[in-house]
Amino acid sequence: MSANRVEKLVYWYLRFNGYLTVENFTIHPDYKKSPEAEADILAVRFPNSEEEPRGFHFERNPKLVLNDHVDFIIGEVKTGLCSINHVWENSELKNIQYALNWLGFLEDSEVDSVANTIYNNKTWQNEIYSVRLICFGARENTNLDKKYPQLLHRDMFKFVYDRL
Repeated sequence: MSANRVEKLVYWYLRFNGYLTVENFTIHPDYKKSPEAEADILAVRFPNSEEEPRGFHFERNPKLVLNDHVDFIIGEVKTGLCSINHVWENSELKNIQYALNWLGFLEDSEVDSVANTIYNNKTWQNEIYSVRLICFGARENTNLDKKYPQLLHRDMFKFVYDRL
C-alpha cells in the first residue's frame, strides 16, 4: 500500500475512534543547518468524544482509546515494518518538547520533565492527560522497544471496514 494510502487509513482509524488529527506535523528547525523532523500524525481525543449519526452507536477500539484522559498521540506511520524515527528518541533534538509546546496543554515549567518521561518511557500521563508515541505499520517489529504500541494495518483496515 502506498504511503499516502496508509496515512489516510491511519487518519480514518483515529477519526473513527474519536481523535482530532494533524497530518504531517513539521518541526521547524531553530537553525538553517538543523535537520527538520516530522510526525506523520498528531492526534488528540477528549474523554467525552461521541459520534452517533442517526442514533447509530459506533464502538471505539478499547486497545487504543483511553476514555478517562485527554489523550495525545505522536504517531509514526510506516508502509512496512513498524519503527520510530530516531528524531523522536534523541532527547538532544528536543522534538518532543517542540510538539508539547505546540499542543499547549502544559505549563512551560512542565514541558522538559514530561518530555524526558516520554523519551524514557514512550508515554506519560497524569490524572487528566496522556501522551503516547505510537507506531502504525504493516508488520510488528519484534526488535522495537516493547514500550511502543504497534498498531497494524490489517487491524486498522478491519476496524474501518466494519465501521463503514
